[in-house]
Amino acid sequence: MSFYGKEAYPLYRKFSTRAVAHTIKTYSDFTFPYPYPVAQSVEAANGMEYPMICFNYGRTEKDGTYSESVKTACWV
Repeated sequence: MSFYGKEAYPLYRKFSTRAVAHTIKTYSDFTFPYPYPVAQSVEAANGMEYPMICFNYGRTEKDGTYSESVKTACWV
């Protein structure tokens, strides 16, 4: 699941849920199966991870564009 403000919509709608699902699958393949029932990505002022939730940061410019560094910083 992904939660984000309307200001983050142009960036998060394309990548957020897909990035969370990919990360869970990849880490599960290389370590151990994801042990929690859900995963949530929340757009916030800065990043932090806890079980089942990750706070991501990054916003688009007012015209809806974003740089590659903003795009990749959201999911690191």
